[in-house]
Order: sequence, then structure tokens, then C-alpha cells
Amino acid sequence: MDIKHGPQHDLTRKSTQSFLMSFLLSGICAFAHFGTPCTVFSIARKGLKNMDAARRREQIAIELAFFTVRLIEICMAVGTLW
Repeated sequence: MDIKHGPQHDLTRKSTQSFLMSFLLSGICAFAHFGTPCTVFSIARKGLKNMDAARRREQIAIELAFFTVRLIEICMAVGTLW
């Protein structure tokens, strides 16, 4: 899933999150791979100019990290490899 493919791939949308959780809970997924954005957690962020935009990106990244944890919990519960 990647937002560049359209809004239906936007993992910040609750409807997209619900779809993914339902898909994993169905048990038909054998393996899941997660690529949560990590750029906001990098030391390379020093010298930021637009702090408002940076804070918004941080908020989104943290929300996605927590969502990833939720998906991993589901994977573990249903026996999906990750």
C-alpha cells in the first residue's frame, strides 16, 4: 500500500485501516511485511526550517507506527508471519 497509488492506499484513513485489519483477521494472509516511514525518527532531520510541517509529519509517523503495532498484534493472534 502506498499513498501514491490513490486515497484508497492512504494508511492514515480509518477506512483503509479497517480494511487491512479485517483482511488480516480473516486469516487468508500468510505473510505481512511492514515498511513504516522512518524519516521522522532519523538524526538527519536536524536543521529543519518548517517546524509546523515537521510536527505534522511526526504526528502522522507516530500514528502509523502505532497502527503497525496493531497489525503485528493481529498477525500474531491469527498466526500470520511477519
